[in-house]
Amino acid sequence: MLLYFVILSEVVSIFLIFRIWKSRDYMILKVLLFVVVLIPFVGPIFYFIGSDGTPRLRDNLNASSRLFGRGRYTEWWDEEKNHMHKKIKELKEKDDDQ
Repeated sequence: MLLYFVILSEVVSIFLIFRIWKSRDYMILKVLLFVVVLIPFVGPIFYFIGSDGTPRLRDNLNASSRLFGRGRYTEWWDEEKNHMHKKIKELKEKDDDQ
């Protein structure tokens, strides 16, 4: 029975290895994740807990070409700022009409 669990764990590990090498992460991170995934039973679990599977944002969203890009608040503020400018413009036009 233990042999089946080890085989299942390694099949999952092979799938994760392909996923790791296709990712756009840095090479050092790929190597570290590769080593962790090869540990039977525990490796795939640590990979799912510790890795971030969300896709990266577009490169043009990086602020000043920083590594991690802009935060959620900055993204919200960029959208909200345009909405506020439109609202201010509408209120000024309404005030001018009166």
